Amino acid sequence: ATIAVISEELARFSQPSAETILRDQLAQAVIQQMDADFVNPANAGTANVKPASITNGVTAIVSGGGSESDIRADVSALYAPFIAANLAPTNGVWIMSSTNALGLSMIVNALGQPAFPNVNMNGGTFFGMPVVVSEAVGNIVILANAQDILLADDGQVTIDASREASLQMDTTPDNPTSATTVMVSLWQRNLIGIRAERYVNWIKARPASVQYLSGVSWNGVAGE
Repeated sequence: ATIAVISEELARFSQPSAETILRDQLAQAVIQQMDADFVNPANAGTANVKPASITNGVTAIVSGGGSESDIRADVSALYAPFIAANLAPTNGVWIMSSTNALGLSMIVNALGQPAFPNVNMNGGTFFGMPVVVSEAVGNIVILANAQDILLADDGQVTIDASREASLQMDTTPDNPTSATTVMVSLWQRNLIGIRAERYVNWIKARPASVQYLSGVSWNGVAGE
């Protein structure tokens, strides 16, 4: 969830409507944060706030480089933990940045032919499995068995507005509030508070169902 505040004056006289623009921006911010929390290995989760990422607790496999042979070796290394756990990624999905997907599409073999012709910067397929592109993953590439990711999702961002609430005008508000917490009355200050909120939760059914590469730079040259 996220909250932003505008003045009654701005909401009343702005063209185009500042309220509509802010509403859309808040919804995008919630979705962007959710995407990052879903894949960020450093996200260990916060009780009653957000779940841990699907990559948290998974040992990263360091990418060997960006050449065609390096990429094939990277893919083999990703498959190894699935094989060791007797888990076939029959519903596997690749999650990577559009930069790495574009890099794959530009790699050619010794005959000058595309080495991975079914991949493009918008997705496609890679080794027979669909590619989901997201800039939230940065320089990692994830292979996840989709059927083992259990998801509960409200399916939409809910937008609410209030003129009567009292808010902490702080990006890191006190939680819980204390005697020193400064609250601002929206009604008293002629302000409107707009809140964007989405209910979503996820968990891996099996620990081995997600593996990922780190330090990936699939662009035809040695990885960083």
